[in-house]
Amino acid sequence: MQKLFRRFVALAIGATLVAGSYVSTSLTAQRVSHEVTLVAPWAVPRYTNHNRQNSQTNLALRNAMVDFYLREAPYFYNPFPQNWIVPPLDANDLRVSADFAATFLRGFREDTFTRTLPLNDAYMEHLLNNVEFYFSTRRNRWYWNNGDYQFVRADYPYSGFYDHTRGAVFIAATREWSDIFGYRFVFYERFARTAIHEVAHVMGLGESLAHLVEEMYMGLDGPLRLGNWERDSSFDRALLAVAGPDAFWTAAFTSNAAYGNLWNTHFGHLIDFADLQMARGLALQMRRDGTLPQQYAEVPNLFFRAFEPDTPDDRRRLYVTQTQLAVSHLNDFIVAHNLHIEPIFSVFDFKIHSRR
Repeated sequence: MQKLFRRFVALAIGATLVAGSYVSTSLTAQRVSHEVTLVAPWAVPRYTNHNRQNSQTNLALRNAMVDFYLREAPYFYNPFPQNWIVPPLDANDLRVSADFAATFLRGFREDTFTRTLPLNDAYMEHLLNNVEFYFSTRRNRWYWNNGDYQFVRADYPYSGFYDHTRGAVFIAATREWSDIFGYRFVFYERFARTAIHEVAHVMGLGESLAHLVEEMYMGLDGPLRLGNWERDSSFDRALLAVAGPDAFWTAAFTSNAAYGNLWNTHFGHLIDFADLQMARGLALQMRRDGTLPQQYAEVPNLFFRAFEPDTPDDRRRLYVTQTQLAVSHLNDFIVAHNLHIEPIFSVFDFKIHSRR
């Protein structure tokens, strides 16, 4: 597969992404069939936000997660599952899990960005009550290195994951820090981001939208994962800017089909949503193999920049065309080599089933 992808690299390097004609490639036969879901799981009176207003964060959720981390990190004992066998929560773990859910819900209620969303805190409470939260023990050590101490991370990366089949959320966190060297700040800031990101998955959001929610609640103005077609929120930010927050967040929290319909309403004449999902799938695979050309890694943010109000018209046209060509090239490569590529879905359409 890597040899095949390197063939794409050679073709891509020879094909400069400049303005030119664009022909959309249809991949109907390649697309994965999924049930079309247009009714939101929160679309009942008790779960709907009836007083929506577009608001920026006051960092209440971020601060709640920091408070939780500083209060509970010394009691993180449960490791990540080995070989995907989920360990049972003991009495301490259950207490920490319950504290996390209560703290997250409080921060969610108090955060002004929450007013923008179509769902309310009762729906969030319903979701949080149907998952359990595991916090891994992160061991870190100081090593003497050429006259200075070097901080070395060990055992687990800064990450988390949501296993929706088991109703379990795993969040990695460091419980050993040094106030002198300031590492505690880095740890709790990253913990807050990871926690918000993983709960966004519980809410049904895919990787890039979960990063966008994380960025919104953390008060960040731009994407955190530039160049990663799976996680870069640039495409989502472009749609948010054009569609507006009401329509955008309603679609995002409804289904992948609803989100795709909104995309095609505003951008379908430029790039079909299904073609974009397939292109993102191939770009992800190539990135993992180290074969995605740098000019392709820059494409998602170019599309976002095309819809910024201060972008000159000639640059706007150039950025859109570059994105069109990149998506077209990636799709053409899939068809030409009859590849089975999993598309990148913006919204996960699985349902939350009660475990209690």
